[in-house]
Amino acid sequence: MHSIAFTTGMPYSKAQAERVRRMLAGRRGVTEKEMFGGIAFLLGGNMCVGVHGEDLIVRVEPGQTATLLREPRAKPFSLSARPGMPGWLLVGPSGYKTDAALKGWIARDAAYFASDDRENHRPGPAPLFADQKTWFLRSALPSR
Repeated sequence: MHSIAFTTGMPYSKAQAERVRRMLAGRRGVTEKEMFGGIAFLLGGNMCVGVHGEDLIVRVEPGQTATLLREPRAKPFSLSARPGMPGWLLVGPSGYKTDAALKGWIARDAAYFASDDRENHRPGPAPLFADQKTWFLRSALPSR
């Protein structure tokens, strides 16, 4: 007789999701949704960053994919046997271990969302992390 073991809980790291959540705290238009077997943080209904297992899911300018795959612990994001799509990356935990490294990946992600290269051309950029001169959508910032 075979027994089947069921696991409870989500397959993504809640600790890593909380780190991302803290980085995005106070930004308008950011919502959360469980998808891809993980959790995604959406901006205006579009996924901008997420956590899958222990890995960070990031969206970047598709033309930068090959360059960014050379970053520590970066790999193509694919949930099937097919190759990953340009513009989607997974970053292993040691690649975003520090808050500065996590902020850097989220900033790259945010820069893509603020760019004219996106399919959904959004309003111009506004600062997310002023100290890094990185850009995010105006709609993601708290109102003043």
